[in-house]
Amino acid sequence: MIEHILTQPSFGPTLAACVTVLLSAALKRSNDRFTRDFQIHSARMATQAGETASALADLKKIELSNATAVKYADIVEQRAVRLHADLAELLAIVELIAAEPPLDTQEDRRHCLRLITSISLALSPRGGFAEEFNLELGHLREAAINGSAYLKKRQDMLTSFRRKAWMIIDAEYDRALASISTGSAMPRPALSPT
Repeated sequence: MIEHILTQPSFGPTLAACVTVLLSAALKRSNDRFTRDFQIHSARMATQAGETASALADLKKIELSNATAVKYADIVEQRAVRLHADLAELLAIVELIAAEPPLDTQEDRRHCLRLITSISLALSPRGGFAEEFNLELGHLREAAINGSAYLKKRQDMLTSFRRKAWMIIDAEYDRALASISTGSAMPRPALSPT
């Protein structure tokens, strides 16, 4: 019987068709498995790409925040340096006015008035400390206008003014450092009056 089947003229094409069907099924199954594995791999890659993009976006936000804080801290530091220089120059002129006999000139007094205005505008009179400081600046303005006799009556005020000037300078430098270390803009510290 097997010999009969093998000798049939349609056996070769039938066998070839069966082998083709079996190979096609095996290839289709292999192709489906490969496609499924590829889709799973692509989904994992897309998830990783999304996580990477999210991490990069977070890093960019942190970088921008830090850049802003550093820029702000640089502005605060430049302001502190300028305020420091103005206060030092003002105190030097006040020492000339307070000397016996006074060693200041009219130009020194005009410069003293400009420095007082600049410092007063840099420190708004909000809070007890700033109000006292601005009042002392007012006394120095009067001394620049009226001369050393005005200061001789207020030696305690000069000592208090020097102390407050250093407190302000230290607070401004600390503010710049805190802005850099925290990565955000820090408010001006509230100083307490003496």
